Amino acid sequence: MLSVTIDTAVFAPPPIDAPADEVHGFVATLLDWRDAMDDEEVGVYTTKLAPAVLMKCGLYPLRPQFKRLPAKAGRFLCD
Repeated sequence: MLSVTIDTAVFAPPPIDAPADEVHGFVATLLDWRDAMDDEEVGVYTTKLAPAVLMKCGLYPLRPQFKRLPAKAGRFLCD
């Protein structure tokens, strides 16, 4: 089985004023990791401290900031 460790920075959303392509890249990265986590051939790990680190930086929980990103990026993620 292949094992990978995700760096905490992968979960950090782009700044609220990020261009649309950065927002789309962030979402694509999250979806790629979600797919990897669903693959039974791959063990995906991250540090237990990831949520605490992101919270200290004001980047977690993700949902409030993530809800504003599409509008600030100038277009919706489903475009």
